[in-house]
Amino acid sequence: MTYPPPTSVPRRGRPSDAFTLVELLVVIGIIALLISILLPALGRAREAANTTQCLSNLRQVGIYLNLYANEHRGFLPPQSPTFDATRRSPRARFIASA
Repeated sequence: MTYPPPTSVPRRGRPSDAFTLVELLVVIGIIALLISILLPALGRAREAANTTQCLSNLRQVGIYLNLYANEHRGFLPPQSPTFDATRRSPRARFIASA
């Protein structure tokens, strides 16, 4: 005995392939949790990159001073005539007061 093929029955209400509000809220909550975990790590990575860049700049200045001294009988470059070592910049005062 053979049976006839099943016929599609029209569904009432929402289709079953859509997300419910609860599912969407759970996904949004998970995404917010992941972002809150990743943001401090990104801040630490940015700070490490800034530190590395600063150290690289200091290294380059040291190399420059060494090369200059080697070519000028051990003397370092002259001080800038506009630089006054007795006056501190506003930023230096801010850093010293912190």
